[in-house]
Amino acid sequence: MDLSSKSILVRDNGLFLSFAARMAQPGGFGTVYYANSWQRGRPSFHEITVGKGYEGIEVVHPQNPKAPDVYSLIDKVDVIAYPDCYDGEEQRYLREHGKKVWGSGMGVELELYRLFAKKVLAAVGLDVGPYVVVEGVTKLRKYLETHEDRVIKVSFVRGLMETRKHKKYWLSKTFIDWLQWRLGPIAEEQKFIVEEKIDTKLELGGDHVFAGRFPNIAINGLEIKDAAYVGIVQEYDEMPEEIRMVNDALEPVLKKMGVFNMFSHEDRIAEDGTVYPIDLTMRQGSPSGEAQLKTWENMPEMVYHGAHGEQVEPEPAASHVAQAMIFNNGDENDWCAVGVPKDLRNDVNLYFGMRKGSEDYVVPQQNPFDEVGSIVALGNTAEEAVKLCKKNAERLEGNIVVKCEALDEALEEIALMDKQGMNVESIPA
Repeated sequence: MDLSSKSILVRDNGLFLSFAARMAQPGGFGTVYYANSWQRGRPSFHEITVGKGYEGIEVVHPQNPKAPDVYSLIDKVDVIAYPDCYDGEEQRYLREHGKKVWGSGMGVELELYRLFAKKVLAAVGLDVGPYVVVEGVTKLRKYLETHEDRVIKVSFVRGLMETRKHKKYWLSKTFIDWLQWRLGPIAEEQKFIVEEKIDTKLELGGDHVFAGRFPNIAINGLEIKDAAYVGIVQEYDEMPEEIRMVNDALEPVLKKMGVFNMFSHEDRIAEDGTVYPIDLTMRQGSPSGEAQLKTWENMPEMVYHGAHGEQVEPEPAASHVAQAMIFNNGDENDWCAVGVPKDLRNDVNLYFGMRKGSEDYVVPQQNPFDEVGSIVALGNTAEEAVKLCKKNAERLEGNIVVKCEALDEALEEIALMDKQGMNVESIPA
């Protein structure tokens, strides 16, 4: 489909500028607006600078007369896209008023509210690992003093903390002390979900573009947490049974909640073969999302038709994909300069990115973290994709670290899948 006469408004929070950049690449939308959320009591450059200088992208903010605010564009654009997992109510409102929306709708609640997700998983017949809910930092501290090998999570407030592994109390004590200080007078109100560790040598992942149903091909992805990812493009019916089982159980829920977006899930396979879905990603994953943007040649067309309620089958550019995460090796509160060769600009995806001529930067954020993006490469085999990803990562410059060594761990997991009799064959290269 020729999308050169079509327009899209991307509503984001800075993390998925890569989605807007992909929509603006050749074969994509003729006009791409990027609206990064900036409204707060004291707005600064941290928000309105994101996306500046990217070719084909018009950044939406009050200082841009062409696109001063999203409300001047909503009635003009063909598609409004939400690659992140927020604004579910806004998406529902727009759809009810006839707007064509790409996003997870009320499905965002499956990621934002972990207890709700666990209840949904149990309701559709999937196994949920043992966990407890602890209210308040004092009770959390007491629980962790007598329990080892746990995983600590919170709902919604990802700016407070990400998933945290707990081995022994003395190793976690300073973190608990920090939580007590950080939360101050509301420290005893915060709820924590503490999960028992599920022993496994293998964690699978299904990565899809879901638009009312699962497509005929998808990516069987192996992720090394916050480090790297290797994906195998497979016919849906040839994907591991464990992935398809989770999909089959959740498909009616996703349809009912209005999911037209990327959708991923992580599944830990226990030693007895029990499948435990541990996280539902109701947005563009990272890693995995950028890998899909690179793998599917017709991604803009999938977004356009998905917003109109139609599933378009993905067209793969290769049979395998590798992705390594990029970390800022300096002060997280400072600008991070990343030297990206011009021929790799479509392979490097920066969070909170800004471009000034040939220079690429990560804009510092008021709630910073050290993970600043990723680099992606395709191949006809997993080894070929990994080799190219490593080679290209060596060409990046700046005070950064690329977690290329984790790509080898992902290859080891693929070998383990093969050893256990799971299908690791891709579509024809």
